[in-house]
Amino acid sequence: MSVKTKRKKNKLNKRKNFDPKVNQSDDNFEDTITNVADDDLKSIYYVDDEGSQIDMTKFERKKKKGKWFILFGIFVILLSAATYFGYRIFSSTNASGQAGEVTVNITAEEKVASGDMITLEVEYFNNKNVALTQADLELFYPAGFYFQNASKEDSGDNNRLWNLGEIPASTGGKIRITGQLVGSKEDIKDISAMLTFTPSNFSNEFQVSAKTSVLITSALVAVEVTAPNQVQSQEDFEYLVSFTNTSQATLNNIKLLVNYPQGFSFKSASIAPGANNAEWRLDKLDAQETRKLKISGSVDGKSGDTKEFQFQFGLVELDNSFNVQIEKTSLVLIINPEIELFISAPDLANPGAELPLNVTIKNTSELEIKDLIMQLKFQGALFSEEYYDFDEIAILAPNSSYELTYSPVLQESLSHQEAVPMQVEAKVLSAKVMGKDVSFANVAKVDIKPRGELKAEAWGRYFDENLKKVGAGPLPPAVGEKTTYQIVWNLQNSINNLSDLTVSTILPADVTWEKEANKGVEYSSATRTVTYKKDTFSAEKSETVYFLVSITPNKKDVDNLKVLTEETQVMATDAVTQDSLSDTLDRITTDLPQDEGAKNKGVILAD
Repeated sequence: MSVKTKRKKNKLNKRKNFDPKVNQSDDNFEDTITNVADDDLKSIYYVDDEGSQIDMTKFERKKKKGKWFILFGIFVILLSAATYFGYRIFSSTNASGQAGEVTVNITAEEKVASGDMITLEVEYFNNKNVALTQADLELFYPAGFYFQNASKEDSGDNNRLWNLGEIPASTGGKIRITGQLVGSKEDIKDISAMLTFTPSNFSNEFQVSAKTSVLITSALVAVEVTAPNQVQSQEDFEYLVSFTNTSQATLNNIKLLVNYPQGFSFKSASIAPGANNAEWRLDKLDAQETRKLKISGSVDGKSGDTKEFQFQFGLVELDNSFNVQIEKTSLVLIINPEIELFISAPDLANPGAELPLNVTIKNTSELEIKDLIMQLKFQGALFSEEYYDFDEIAILAPNSSYELTYSPVLQESLSHQEAVPMQVEAKVLSAKVMGKDVSFANVAKVDIKPRGELKAEAWGRYFDENLKKVGAGPLPPAVGEKTTYQIVWNLQNSINNLSDLTVSTILPADVTWEKEANKGVEYSSATRTVTYKKDTFSAEKSETVYFLVSITPNKKDVDNLKVLTEETQVMATDAVTQDSLSDTLDRITTDLPQDEGAKNKGVILAD
């Protein structure tokens, strides 16, 4: 016959031999755990729903696999229970610094004057019946404590760690530490000790700690340090150190020592310093007298770095030892708001035209930048103004960007010397971070080249400007008769040197080249092209060249104008900008509007 049992919560409460609220002695601790486990098993496997004991001989025989599974579960329950209660016993800590029956205590003078030597006495004891292994004693000193010596050699961790190794059962020890304690009047200095250990019958680590406090009742000197809480890296700032003799007697052989943080660069002091610009000596300081020292310098660091300045004030003894009476520390936070600046503009600028400028400022830090004003600075005579300030940017959030635009109008005409160089510079004129004025070294620059201008004119004439004949033949021209004209090219360069200047035109088939021309003017009969070339054409120079052509009209030309040259092509390269310049001039006819003596006399007459 097979019997099945059910596990119920009320059965688990029928434990007769264990009360978790009652502390168990070390001698019967393991028996207690075993009894608890036995009661649990009996409540599950040996009692039926009515509470009567079950006849286990009537159970069906199961496979060995199930039996081993049950035994393994019992083992896990026993092991977990032993570990849990063992951990509770060793880790329960009371206000007096006990962990079970392992104790640590620390004692020191309750009240001392600043600069006095004090003795710390740390006592530890193991009242367990098992040894403690891997025991370490660690002390936590307050600011202003200066270690002198200890009754036991430390383990080399800043005179505050002792490796005790094994502490046998029912034994303990004591360590005495001597040091100097400095501080301001009414300062409370907390000193802590912590014992870390592992019981020999456990693998877990346990800790027990204790603490004591020492009150600084008096100090011969009062020191006040005034300095900014925040500075920018490499920005000059000042420390003001004020020290007062609060005693009723004159203090002699006084020394002020400043321990600068890494990255500090001393600049100046209101009282000449001694060694390393960090030490000041005074022969005396009268009762109630106050002296002030101003120190200026800068500190280098990353944004978010905290730099600690330590000021120690004391007396120099006869043996030249420094008896510190008081010390102060001051923390300075480095704030380095970081930005990126970009400015964009055309590479080339046309005199007399607008120059579009675009400025982008990006906040690349985690700090909010406020009240930011950007400024443009212009260099070059093409600009009619030297500076331009944009409207204030109220807030530039972390990792955000802002764009600004401005388009100054350039001057129309300048000399070659005035035209170069041209540059636009953008920078931050002012800004605030966390309520403090900040500056930025960032400068964005862009170079702009002014475009040169080549003015070219082409015309024909029969008379010069003084009405002297430069042509020949009848005017107006007549059928069957030859009339000669002068073709003029006038070239004017502006602010930039030019290279590869070429002026050319083509003569119509019924126009004759007369072979009279300025030097440099050439004619190709094969292509009927007239060309003038110049390798360089200097800035602010002008030049006029000419050549002669002639026509002999026929009857079909009567009452018409004759074309003397086709369109004229002008080409050059700006030597400053490397920009290509080109122009196309109208064709020239026998109508000569620029010639006062020949205008309106271009229509061909019959013979």
